[in-house]
Amino acid sequence: MVVDDHPDSAEATAQLLALHGHDARAVHSRSEALATVGGDDAFAPEVVILDVRLPDGDGFTLAAELCRALPVRPGLIVHTGLPGLDQKCRAAGFDHYVLKPADPAVLVDLVGRYARPT
Repeated sequence: MVVDDHPDSAEATAQLLALHGHDARAVHSRSEALATVGGDDAFAPEVVILDVRLPDGDGFTLAAELCRALPVRPGLIVHTGLPGLDQKCRAAGFDHYVLKPADPAVLVDLVGRYARPT
């Protein structure tokens, strides 16, 4: 799952992952991410790529909420335009910190460490 309040960025990243065989979904807010993993048509992502700034919360809080909501902890990748947050992200439990714009091959490689193509 890709969580980014910039629709173009979220959709492009999800499409990139889909081209590499992953079931990727793009969402644009904290509430949309939580709704995607809950409910009757729940999606259980193996990896979550998220921005730290969201219109209705932050990526740090959302990551913790997703880890509690999902049956298996997903790989957590911060994908942000904010430099200098690598230590804060690691302390918050993120597995990887990637600055925008990311090399597409780097994102595909990181996702591949946690999820096999479908």
